[in-house]
Amino acid sequence: MDIVLPSRLLSKDLITSESFDCNEAFGHGIFQRRLLIFGSLALFLMNIHGFAIPLISRDVEYWCKQPPASNVSEVAWRNLAVFVGADRTVSRCQLYKHPEDPNNTETIRCQEWVYDDPPARTTIVSEWNLVCQRRFLIAAITAVHNAGAVFFAVPAGCIADRIGRMPVLLAGVALLIVSSVAGCVSRSYVMHTTLKFFTSGSVGVVAYLTIVSLFEVTTHDNRPLHVVLCGMYGVIASDLWFVSFVPVRLSWMLKQAIFLLPTLLSLPFFCIVQESPRWLVSKGRLESAEAVMMAAAEENQFLYAHTASMVHKLKKDIDVNAKRLPAINVELLDGCSIQRRTFIMCVSYFSFMFTQFITLYTSKPQKDAWIKPVSFTVNLFSCLLMYLLVTRITMLSLMTSWFGTLGIVQCLLGVAVGAKFTIWSVVLILLSKAIFISGIVLCSAYVLELSPTAVRATVACWSYACSRLGAVAASIAFVLQGAGRLDLAYAIAAFCLFTSMIAQRRLPMATTVECAKKEVKRVSAIKQRSMEYMKNSLDSRVQDASRSKASSDMSRSSAASRGHLQVED
Repeated sequence: MDIVLPSRLLSKDLITSESFDCNEAFGHGIFQRRLLIFGSLALFLMNIHGFAIPLISRDVEYWCKQPPASNVSEVAWRNLAVFVGADRTVSRCQLYKHPEDPNNTETIRCQEWVYDDPPARTTIVSEWNLVCQRRFLIAAITAVHNAGAVFFAVPAGCIADRIGRMPVLLAGVALLIVSSVAGCVSRSYVMHTTLKFFTSGSVGVVAYLTIVSLFEVTTHDNRPLHVVLCGMYGVIASDLWFVSFVPVRLSWMLKQAIFLLPTLLSLPFFCIVQESPRWLVSKGRLESAEAVMMAAAEENQFLYAHTASMVHKLKKDIDVNAKRLPAINVELLDGCSIQRRTFIMCVSYFSFMFTQFITLYTSKPQKDAWIKPVSFTVNLFSCLLMYLLVTRITMLSLMTSWFGTLGIVQCLLGVAVGAKFTIWSVVLILLSKAIFISGIVLCSAYVLELSPTAVRATVACWSYACSRLGAVAASIAFVLQGAGRLDLAYAIAAFCLFTSMIAQRRLPMATTVECAKKEVKRVSAIKQRSMEYMKNSLDSRVQDASRSKASSDMSRSSAASRGHLQVED
């Protein structure tokens, strides 16, 4: 809870854990690449657990069920009893209360339905009658799914910063596997929804703590690229996995079980995951940090002597910084500054996810064959563009540009929906999704760069929790859609994005890592100047002594010469 009480950060050494590069401690190689694979897998699992809801809740043809006491044929009953609107559309949710009286137009809601049998087995819609007045129960599953992420992420980040990344990560993996297996065999709506709460919370914690661990062991030059690569691999793989399962015709329970089967791939986490050495350094546990660094150096075929030298240097830095903590005046490592930056990033995450779910809730499923390949291509291009730009432009400038672009797209989408430009609406929705996918990856990389190790997991998990709060808040789209004001929903999303973009101007251009580097360089420069001053002083004294000796020698030589001349006289 150091973010809530920033004064507690004043007594902590936030510099030492940021000042060293892993490339100098244990090199770059298999150790980082293995964690990169695990990070991609964790993000892949987080995405497919979100995709599982729309996968098993797809629409199916249905109509009101004929009462058992009815004596007429089904065709005749449907012609008599089913309500027909003014536009001649046949209602699937209302019946005439007295179908035998053609003059009585009073209607009632259907309580039971008949479903198109072959597709009905592939969806929970027919299993739990999630149609008409019960359709909101599908949105309730999504809301509970997002609420689980909020409930678990907030405490998980604080605990991970206090006791370590590994214990929380492994606990999340255990809960994820148990709740996923239980959810795949549950036929009760209440139980299924409750288990979604736990799977969402655990998979989000696993994903973000894995990315935090990857970030903390990656060399400074590769940090943004590795986080972006994790996001790209996870998003692209999950998109392909989802698209490949959409046309599969299986019972919804079997389909969900096979779709979520990759969750079992998280079992190796128990055997391979190690504690973050950078976090251990931030806690002053150098013996444990040295053990992890030595193991990493062995995997990367890095010289043990260099690792031992780095650990020795870190011990000296910790002792030096402990004496000068009150004198350290670095804005990025100030508690109030960290708190302000955390708030801005939480608002940004909220706006980004709110916008995505507004678009998701208000867009109708498109059955055109060209939609899916075009969507995948645009998503891939957006991720590749992010990958190319992240090392050429400062992440803050890139993030601000992404927010502004998405805000403009939302404004255009509101105009297109209001004017009923269907094709343009579809194109803008695809573009909005692509910008969101690459943008959320960029935000993740930036928030990790912006936070010191002592509170990095807290900031990352709280930002993720706020993004899920944005998804819950996006449920307002259903209210506006019912009122026929979808344009207002897009306007609210654009307003949130532009507000976040303005708030991001308060963020520093330099990150915490760069700040720590500058502080270390400043101290080194002071030491260097002191050494040069001492050297110059010593040189000047030596020169003065040499000149004095030379003048005395000359004096003695002159005196000797005069004495010699007098003797000759």
